[in-house]
Amino acid sequence: MKIIDSYHETQSSQSNKRDSSQIANVSRRRFLTTSGKVGLATAASIAGIGQAAGADTKERDLLIQGLGERATYSFAVSGNLEKDSYSGADIDDTDTITNNGASGRVENGGDAYTFTGDLLAFDLNGEAQVSLGAHGARVGNRPDYLLEIEGFGMHTPYSFSVEDNLQKSAAGDATISSSDDIVEQSAHGAVGSGTDAYTFDGSLHAFDFDSSGEVNVTLNGKPARIGQRSDHLLVIEGFGTNTRYSFMTSNYPFKSDAQGATIDPQDENPTNGAFGVVGGGKDAYTYDGHLRAFDFDRSGELRITIDGKPAHVGDRPDRVLRIFADGEYSPYEFSVSGSIREKKGVESQQDTINGKSVSGAVSGQGNDQYTFDGELTSLSFPGENSPLVHSNGERVSPNDV
Repeated sequence: MKIIDSYHETQSSQSNKRDSSQIANVSRRRFLTTSGKVGLATAASIAGIGQAAGADTKERDLLIQGLGERATYSFAVSGNLEKDSYSGADIDDTDTITNNGASGRVENGGDAYTFTGDLLAFDLNGEAQVSLGAHGARVGNRPDYLLEIEGFGMHTPYSFSVEDNLQKSAAGDATISSSDDIVEQSAHGAVGSGTDAYTFDGSLHAFDFDSSGEVNVTLNGKPARIGQRSDHLLVIEGFGTNTRYSFMTSNYPFKSDAQGATIDPQDENPTNGAFGVVGGGKDAYTYDGHLRAFDFDRSGELRITIDGKPAHVGDRPDRVLRIFADGEYSPYEFSVSGSIREKKGVESQQDTINGKSVSGAVSGQGNDQYTFDGELTSLSFPGENSPLVHSNGERVSPNDV
């Protein structure tokens, strides 16, 4: 068995230059400057990215010109932002300004804005010509999104994972704290009465925070709708040998293509569990709540991370066994090769754990749950009725043991 928990920590491991993976971002969104070509970033064109609001009071003009097909955009600035009608641009009610960000769409016409400070982030889906004053805005060389996390007094930890190029930012008077860590494409930090800010490319895959606190989270000025996003990103990386795995979460997991992971048809996620095989690539899942159990073929080699940090799967149970009643009283017995760590939903006095063996019963619509290490070595139903049994979400029967 080999579990690799090492990882590249903090900002120092991150390059400020974009690698070949970011070329894919440009190919899915076509950027045009006033010259019709995407230019290379210069120190002048990207200067000020991440600077605090109010550093520059000079007004700047931003024009987004449609080219016949619908394109959507969003962006964030560090200062004041207003719509404008210069160069014949339309002032459209569907184009909205929220705080220091704006979003809208163009087709045949154009949208225009004036702002102070710096253009911090710009995301474009479709084809449009974007200019900043008399020059190309070089939006392909800027981050897609500015993520701002505002606190309201209570110390509130958070974590999140994004697609690419994650960096801290001082936008909007945000503080850059050494206690806020970036690990690969994930961040872990805490906010009190101030604001933390980050820039990144692509998608926000997951966001979690201490629900006892209160935060306001925005993407390019608009609500990030973090309540509609998964809490965590689980990445399972292989190193050449096909290695089978299974796991259980407290809520339904979803497959993901985050961090270059593949979505394979042989990887399944029934109920609250998932199982699959990884070789030389990655599998990824997003989920809410907690990772309750993780098991894999000990002859293989894997690196498993949650939001960029080691998942410490060796400290977690291998499996969760769930036994569901089917309306009738259903006794059961089973044994395992390792240790039984926990039981849940076990109410009957006749449910007993004796070392590595268990005997019990379920009835009505109830279910019993056990976490354990090792393998299921026996399973039987001594009564007239047979309950449904799932191990890490996969259906099992006495014939499978």
